[in-house]
Amino acid sequence: MGWLRDLMSQSESGHRSYGALARAALYSTDWPAESQIGERSLSALFSKLDRDQGLEWLAERPGVQRVLSHVLQVPLEDVRSSADPGRLSKTQSARLLRLRDVRFARALDLVEEPLCPGIPEAVLQPGAYRATFWRAASGAGRSLVGRFLEARGQAHFIVARSFEQAVRELPARGPAFIELTHQQSGPLPPPPRSDLCVAAPFRPRSNEWQVVESPPVASYLEALIAWVAARLPNGGRFDPERTLLWLKRKLALSDAIDGLGCVLGLCGLSDELGASTLHGKSLTEVATRFVRERVASSIEAESPNAAWLKKHSFELLLGMGRRLLTDSDLPWDEPRSFDDWLALVPGEHQRGADLDWLRLSLTNTDVSIRPADVERAARKIPPGAFRIVRTFERAGLIGGSADALSLGPRFLASSLRREALRSLVSGSSLEWGEALLRGHAAPLVADEVRQCVAQQGARFVDQVLELEGSSDPAQCAALELTLRAAGAALLTRVELHADSLEALWNDALDTHCSFDAELPRARVEYAGDQLEHALLSEGAFYLAALSVSGELGQRAGKRHAVLRPWQLSESSAALRAICDVMQRDLTAERAPARWQLGVYALVQRLRGELGSLTGGDSPHPLERPALIAEEAVHGVLSWETVCGIHEPPSALAGLFSLVENGDFSRSELAQAIWNAWDAAGRPSAGAAFLLPEAAERAWFWPHIPGELLSALLADARAVAPYDLFGDEQWQAFAGALERGEIGRVDSVALAVLPDALLEQVLARTPATPELFAELWHRAPERALGETARELAERGDEAARLELLLDCAPSASLPALVALCNERANLHDLPKHKLLVLRHFLHGLLRERRPGYRAAFERLRKIDADLTRARPEPH
Repeated sequence: MGWLRDLMSQSESGHRSYGALARAALYSTDWPAESQIGERSLSALFSKLDRDQGLEWLAERPGVQRVLSHVLQVPLEDVRSSADPGRLSKTQSARLLRLRDVRFARALDLVEEPLCPGIPEAVLQPGAYRATFWRAASGAGRSLVGRFLEARGQAHFIVARSFEQAVRELPARGPAFIELTHQQSGPLPPPPRSDLCVAAPFRPRSNEWQVVESPPVASYLEALIAWVAARLPNGGRFDPERTLLWLKRKLALSDAIDGLGCVLGLCGLSDELGASTLHGKSLTEVATRFVRERVASSIEAESPNAAWLKKHSFELLLGMGRRLLTDSDLPWDEPRSFDDWLALVPGEHQRGADLDWLRLSLTNTDVSIRPADVERAARKIPPGAFRIVRTFERAGLIGGSADALSLGPRFLASSLRREALRSLVSGSSLEWGEALLRGHAAPLVADEVRQCVAQQGARFVDQVLELEGSSDPAQCAALELTLRAAGAALLTRVELHADSLEALWNDALDTHCSFDAELPRARVEYAGDQLEHALLSEGAFYLAALSVSGELGQRAGKRHAVLRPWQLSESSAALRAICDVMQRDLTAERAPARWQLGVYALVQRLRGELGSLTGGDSPHPLERPALIAEEAVHGVLSWETVCGIHEPPSALAGLFSLVENGDFSRSELAQAIWNAWDAAGRPSAGAAFLLPEAAERAWFWPHIPGELLSALLADARAVAPYDLFGDEQWQAFAGALERGEIGRVDSVALAVLPDALLEQVLARTPATPELFAELWHRAPERALGETARELAERGDEAARLELLLDCAPSASLPALVALCNERANLHDLPKHKLLVLRHFLHGLLRERRPGYRAAFERLRKIDADLTRARPEPH
């Protein structure tokens, strides 16, 4: 008997079933309005609670506890102690995992059941660990994997603040899964041994670790929702189809759904509130309702400040989120102490009113004020920081151990961060400039500012310029980031007003630093993990300076010999050094593709204004695309110019982007490169991008000149991406076929071969299984005709007939047998062909394939004819 059944049996209330108890509880006038649930669902929930499943749900709802105490006529303390999840045995709690964010789901048996979708396979195989590093943000399932492996005895699970601490706790032998809860300053040290997997929310910045990334949410969203649905009781509010549709829409519109934990939390919310309630709501609206309901269910309705806390709870959390970005050196997701959370409460709420003093002073000064009026007023007064944070802790919005409290669930933390960033950047640049001075917040703010400049244009720039002066580091950081974002926006053809650009340029030029014999620098620069964000890189500063100054023309704005080279007559060593930095920072994978292409377009403009950037025969890598385009347009392209285009890797994309909107087409550019390669003797050095398997093949093979293709096809070793061929390429293929230069056509070519060429291939190439399989697939009537022709031929060569019969698909077998039945004297076939045909008919019968009954009859008839045709033995 479970604890709830035990209380019901001891009670004199008369409620002996879960249904009766649920009905009585819901009819109670004290049932909390925020805990909306149907009678059947509540009855099912009571059944789970009695089996110690979902105890957190009851533990988090004091109002429901009071109703149960009243309905069952038992002491409130008996209900509270029974609802305490901590009373479960250590063994049971280690094996059974309660999904806190999907509160009504049955517990996960870590020993008997597999984990949910969304976890990288590599981290679940401790035997295959090879100094594995899982870059897993908060909510990616780090703790879930650790507990799973530990429960199964597959790996030791270590939770530590730092890698050094984790190494000290390593066992002598056996695989270990290490979860790091805090950021690591500097690169991760080398692994002391290989059978480790470290899970942490940062990059190791060391080549000695094999990095594993979490899969994108879209790749497992549908499977995860099905997994959640299978764990929820029947009769609940969870609608898998509507939840999937809602989440897919939100996933396409927002980056706030950032991982496994976020999706699980939203599934749990869909189960509690119903998918119809979420439909049409933004993530912020959903998070706001969730926070208010959690707070309402965790505080006594008659307690002081209750009404105020319910109404302003989300706005309070939002204010704390903004301060987390501007005033805290700890990253957003990193656990904090209770005192740290107190410090994040907005200043106006740091101290609450003394309610006892308020009651005394008001009642003594005005006899017309009644005590009830005082109590009503007291409930509307904001509480102090301690009560605010304690309320959020009791509501389960801030949780964890005493010195490591984190914001949750994950969907709330992610939504709140998104909203805090929007709110912050829409306000004073001095405030979000403070966030730029925080290592963890700078990349987040940079992303938001970039979007604002791209969407709002000069309006956003002008707001930043309203605060004049650069004596404050926060305002200086905001000004320089706006310059960076404006430069990036110009590269993507965003129009910015000339007056705004000039004012931005002049103000930003006043802030930069100049050092003797060195390149000018931004005054506020970034380091470490911040440089993972391309906009914060040194190269982005130079790109922005060149881009913005290039829009100012010759007269507007202040001059600068290095950052504004457009007014010079030739290139300089400083400009070449700037190009080196841009190549390093903005042509790598971390830079958005549109910026990479913008760099090459900008360098092409510089080359047009100043001539060669190097002043010699060897071009700078960033100007090679412009040089290739120039030579191709003028018909003088040489392979010597082209063969260095593979470095940097984005140069080819940059090259094709340069001719995208010009009179010289991409097709003409590709043909010019093919011709240059051919004229140079078709060298292999520097020509990897022309290979049939190259990632860039779609840029070149649809445009390869027919004469060159014919020469390549004549080489028996040559292969080609036939799926990219156009008319000219297939004509070259047909010519090579006609001349007998193609000995065998592979299956890849046959699959995309134009119908007009199929006959030519049949006539001029040897018979192969691939050829006849394609013939049966594409032209079954033609294949039947080929078979009939082979049966009519009197020669005894049976290889072609055998291939035709073996390659016939099941759908064509009845027609083949019918073809055989049309020939009366099949026993007169030449010996080898007759043997092949009999084996074919016998095989249909043995395997019971389509037409086997007719095959049986035809085989019997052939054998009877053969028996009659044999001479009688003497």
